[in-house]
Amino acid sequence: KERPNKLFEEGRVSALSHCIAIYPFMIDPNFSADLWAERAKRQGHSYVSIEARQPDYYWPSKYVDFDGREKYFPKDENGQLRDGLKEFIDALKRYGIKCGFYWGSDSMDIYAQGVEELIERYDLDYLYFDGPQGHSWNNFDIPFSTVRNYSDEIIMNMNSWGEEYGDVDLRTTEASGYYSKTG
Repeated sequence: KERPNKLFEEGRVSALSHCIAIYPFMIDPNFSADLWAERAKRQGHSYVSIEARQPDYYWPSKYVDFDGREKYFPKDENGQLRDGLKEFIDALKRYGIKCGFYWGSDSMDIYAQGVEELIERYDLDYLYFDGPQGHSWNNFDIPFSTVRNYSDEIIMNMNSWGEEYGDVDLRTTEASGYYSKTG
């Protein structure tokens, strides 16, 4: 088989949308997932990932006490939890864009459980894991093995600075500070 990350490489344009799940709930009630996906298609995006959690969840995960510490999850007009990811994933698929999720790093049990739940709940193509540097004591092969138990076609990208963490398909080095000291 061809390596799965070749499709990502050939796509040339990808995007990460932070906080997109809260737009219809906290920013603009008329925000359209379809217009957003249509614009991404027009701009040539082949892959789009949306933030699933950092640190709060944007879908009603079975692993979270939403009456407790979680605060940024979407709710409907009656205060009931809503799946803030589904409409965006569905819109991307309607426009033929491969889709996935951004996941801010955390403890390994939350990592593995959350990733497994995302795979079971949504038909995703891509996972972007952020910031392992802050949790370097974790074994990152655990969530990667979890992903591979489901599919060898899901592309895994790790935002890792300076060293490798686990068996990923791609590695991103974040350009934080790129525009600093511009004066």
